[in-house]
Amino acid sequence: MRHTTKIGTSILLTLAGMGLWSPSQQGWAQSPPGAEPIVFSRHISHARRSQYQTLHDEISGTGFVPVSAQSPANSRYNVVWHRDANILSSRIHTNMSRKSYEDRRDDYQRDKFVRSFVTAYSDDGEIRYNAIWIKEEEERQRRVHSRMTEKELLKRLKSYRRKGYTPVDILPWRHDKKVYYSVVWIKDRREVEWIVDVSRSDWEKFHKKKRQEGFSLRDIGMLGASRLDAVRYSGVWVKDPAIKTHHRVMGITAKKLNEVMEEFIHENYRVSDLDSVYVDDEIRYSVLLHRPARRNRIVSNYNLPEDVEDTLLTLLESYRTSATNGGNVGFFIENFETGNYIAYNPDEHYFMSSTRKVILAASALQNGFKVGDRRSVDLDLSDFRSDTRGEGTTAGGIEYPSITRRSLSRPLSPSGLLAAMLVESDNTAADYFYNNWAGMRELRKTLEDTGTKNFGEMISKCDQEARSIALKKGHEDVVDVRCHVLREWIENDGTKVSWGNRDENDILKGKYPGRGAALWRRHIDRHYNAITPRAYAGFFRDLADGDLLNRYRREDLLRHMGTRNSLFGQNQFDPELYDRHVAKNGGTYRNRAWVVFTWNWRSRNRWRSIIPRHSFVFMTEDQNQEDKDLRQQRADNLAEAIWQLVAPTTDCKRCAKRNRK
Repeated sequence: MRHTTKIGTSILLTLAGMGLWSPSQQGWAQSPPGAEPIVFSRHISHARRSQYQTLHDEISGTGFVPVSAQSPANSRYNVVWHRDANILSSRIHTNMSRKSYEDRRDDYQRDKFVRSFVTAYSDDGEIRYNAIWIKEEEERQRRVHSRMTEKELLKRLKSYRRKGYTPVDILPWRHDKKVYYSVVWIKDRREVEWIVDVSRSDWEKFHKKKRQEGFSLRDIGMLGASRLDAVRYSGVWVKDPAIKTHHRVMGITAKKLNEVMEEFIHENYRVSDLDSVYVDDEIRYSVLLHRPARRNRIVSNYNLPEDVEDTLLTLLESYRTSATNGGNVGFFIENFETGNYIAYNPDEHYFMSSTRKVILAASALQNGFKVGDRRSVDLDLSDFRSDTRGEGTTAGGIEYPSITRRSLSRPLSPSGLLAAMLVESDNTAADYFYNNWAGMRELRKTLEDTGTKNFGEMISKCDQEARSIALKKGHEDVVDVRCHVLREWIENDGTKVSWGNRDENDILKGKYPGRGAALWRRHIDRHYNAITPRAYAGFFRDLADGDLLNRYRREDLLRHMGTRNSLFGQNQFDPELYDRHVAKNGGTYRNRAWVVFTWNWRSRNRWRSIIPRHSFVFMTEDQNQEDKDLRQQRADNLAEAIWQLVAPTTDCKRCAKRNRK
């Protein structure tokens, strides 16, 4: 690390007073083992059709697209989904007859779809097909063959290489005691090597040679046999500077596959290829994982002063590696006037907690919810949840400590309802907005309008965590309660978890007060969502540009956000930096989140003439056992320290632009 200047040292001493840094701390450490990975892929292995269909329906429309769909037999599927901003639309079909496959091929071709994956297999003497069609923003030329002999395959591999095509998958399959191959090529003129129908030892020798020459493994193909040492292998290797490192294991059992997944997904690897075959009556897998991005790096598009950078890195590492409060951190700060931004883990997903209510409110206002309407609002309590606040608290006409049918005996005004959600962070009010004005379809549209392509984990974070826990020994059948509550319950053996919300404590004890398990899961899906700092920053950018809300609706949103929840004092900085800010915070048992929006007035006290200045998205997630209030305080101190340190540097209009990754 470069030497820290006097300015940086001064800030560090201030942080030491906050309990965020100690002068005695030295050295760097890795992120805590339990920290969530950057999510680049989803997958399912040896799944029944119903299991595959459930996951497919869940992530449909979330930015994930299928990239492979292999079947060792008719009733089982290995499917991998990736994020790819270049793919506008996708279609996947499995277990097709030859005629059905050809009919869909012709229909999709007329609609400008191309095949990105195809494979075949034999089932009860009939050939069945799995295939994926995609529509790309920037089209890439492809060649596809679904049934070739080895002689035909080798001829086409050489012919297409001369024309600049790279094989994506080489998939062997057997029918009537004959071996055939299905292959898709993409024209990208990369250096490529392959091997077809060899033993495991020959495959390993070829792999070692190609790795020494700078090639990366792209695909593993397997052909089943009656014993493991008789399985035949194929492979594709390419030279790709974007692939930093990869890990592959071959011919492993389901138990070993689970162990590999648990270990490497937590290290930010993504599943690139997942195949399986039957060895006699046992299923065996080969899996290939790539790590396309590193965690815990500063990303900026301007020259961040060295003393600020050193101080920021020290601050972040101190928080991440603290013995009592270590955790994962992500943030995105942007200056709308200069276009400068700085971020840390901007593409990692974090629980939004109550900050999602800002997007809920924006979506409702975008869909015609009128705060100034004099008509009152009756809440539909058929799916309400009790909320807990301090004794004697009142917000928007709602009296606490808990929201019940009795406390909602009189209707609310629209303005009061918005205040209850944004000011007091009321969850029943949030449920109203979700049910009536801003359901998941509208939330998706609100985020799609910002141009983001990586918002999909908003609705799949919970299930992702449930699946990661299910990989742990002894918890393979965990499918019900979700998210951080489930993780805490598992890690503490169901005995040590406590949380201020009565509902969540009851759920840990197996109780479902006033409603069934299905309603609880629905609540979890709505309130425990996740988003990336970069995606949330895109939301604020469109809010600043006026593309998201007109000036009247933006006034409604900011006025309610600005009533309370201030992160830092209005006069914390030189008044030239900004005149006013609004903020929304939130927290769950293991996370803390802040979103902040600042502006200057054109003329005093005129909301409709604001000049947007900054947005700040800050999110943490940690795994350590410690007092919840202390965790929250330290996270809030971290957010304030980052803002004070970095926000002034984004004002520089003459800074040399760069994109540091």
